[in-house]
Amino acid sequence: MMDVAQEYGLIQDEIFSEKGRTAEDAILQQVLMYDIARQLRRPLLVASVDVTSCYDRIAHAVAALTLRAYKVRNSSVMGMLTPIQSMEFFLRTGFGESTTYFGGAEDKKQGACQGNGAAPPTWLALAHFWWKINAGITES
Repeated sequence: MMDVAQEYGLIQDEIFSEKGRTAEDAILQQVLMYDIARQLRRPLLVASVDVTSCYDRIAHAVAALTLRAYKVRNSSVMGMLTPIQSMEFFLRTGFGESTTYFGGAEDKKQGACQGNGAAPPTWLALAHFWWKINAGITES
């Protein structure tokens, strides 16, 4: 998905992470951006956003539609989302594991789950979708 998104220019310029780039490259880019804005005397807004729990708050309906727009096969989308919806969550403490659970087929959960390899690209696609809506861009 990421290769297709990059090929068609679906990843906004603000997303800096790419193969072969380092943290030092990102810092240099940021410093240069500050310098250019200062020299041109243009306003600049920098938002350092902590998207804590962002993967846990992904709505499956929106994620499925967005991933399909990014040319991800329906079988792959449903192969990721369906098991998440039917997961059974048990509580484990120092006293042992609970015998009851929450979730399951009757109480479907949302989100992409921490540690899911598809969660970062899914979040990127949703962020791009959100950015286009707020920017008033209607074409693909």
